[in-house]
Amino acid sequence: ALYLKNILGGGIIGDVDDATGTSAIEHTYKFEQDEFSNYKTLKDTNSNIYHLLSMSSPVTAGWIGSAPLVELNPISTEKASSLLSCAALFDAIPDFGEEWCPMSLMDINLLTNYYKQITIEQVRTKEEWDFPQAIYIDGIDVNGTMRTSTHLPWNQPRSTYFENDDDENAIKRYGVVWAFLERNLRVACGGGNNDTTTTTTATEKCTE
Repeated sequence: ALYLKNILGGGIIGDVDDATGTSAIEHTYKFEQDEFSNYKTLKDTNSNIYHLLSMSSPVTAGWIGSAPLVELNPISTEKASSLLSCAALFDAIPDFGEEWCPMSLMDINLLTNYYKQITIEQVRTKEEWDFPQAIYIDGIDVNGTMRTSTHLPWNQPRSTYFENDDDENAIKRYGVVWAFLERNLRVACGGGNNDTTTTTTATEKCTE
């Protein structure tokens, strides 16, 4: 490749358009779908461009300003006001509530990953879509996964297994590396798979 095209994605904080009420989550979701749906054609028509997509977690000045006040302000009324201001930035998230503010970048990373796994999984299963040559993303976990639950990776025992999805307290992860590997294997074996109900794995596709 002769050129690097670095595409900055979106996050989950705030509203993009106050007039229409389009949330950052909705905007990012649509943006990533548009990008992924075009990569197959883009890579076929111009092999000189190396596409790099950011799926990491941008933050806003509103969060940077309110989170420290929630943690450090000794005046209870001002702390409560800062908490409401911070929580309002995430009001597009269902049942987010008004009594919690993400206090670290990792908190936001994990919230973001919960939504990023949706579009990554769509690319894995849609024949007409494709990944860019590379992405960068936050919250990478063990065994080729990214963490998608709200459990911070510090101050707790390390867990390397996939817990029961029915347990609301379990650490949740998505196999992001495995999604890339399976997609690439399907492409190498002559095509993707647009039928999400199939039981044919990528390995079986290559041995057909």
